[in-house]
Amino acid sequence: MASTDNHWTLVQTPTGKIIERAKAEVLEAEAWVCEDPGHYGIYFKPGACRICGKARIKKVVPIGFQERSA
Repeated sequence: MASTDNHWTLVQTPTGKIIERAKAEVLEAEAWVCEDPGHYGIYFKPGACRICGKARIKKVVPIGFQERSA
């Protein structure tokens, strides 16, 4: 019988450790993104969207996960 666990309950930290999502917190940083959320891409310098060519905007975005402190 197949496991009832799926990949949505697990996340990976920048160090490669895989943990349960419930034991993780989201890491956020300021980055440059297109204002169209469908044109997803995170850049750490200003510029233009590679899809539509519009100027990127500066925004706080999720960039990863870390294990919660005890």
